[in-house]
Amino acid sequence: MRWFSKEELSLETLDEWLPLVEPYYLPCKAERYLGEMTKSRILTVLRHLLKATDGELKYQERVLQGKKTMVYQVFQRVLNPVVTFD
Repeated sequence: MRWFSKEELSLETLDEWLPLVEPYYLPCKAERYLGEMTKSRILTVLRHLLKATDGELKYQERVLQGKKTMVYQVFQRVLNPVVTFD
């Protein structure tokens, strides 16, 4: 998977995907997290959704073009199958 930074996120497509996410939040949480959207809130919502689907948002601090920044990667956990002996 590709690493991305907060600066690469776009707030322009919120109107398309935000209504799809809202039914999965409790009304009190939706009011808090889905209200005024910022890039940090998008990462928080993404982390919440990934947690529900056995995913994870990994992050690292890196130096890009001489500037310290956080980079993120969507990581899907692979569950180990249960081995049974008959």
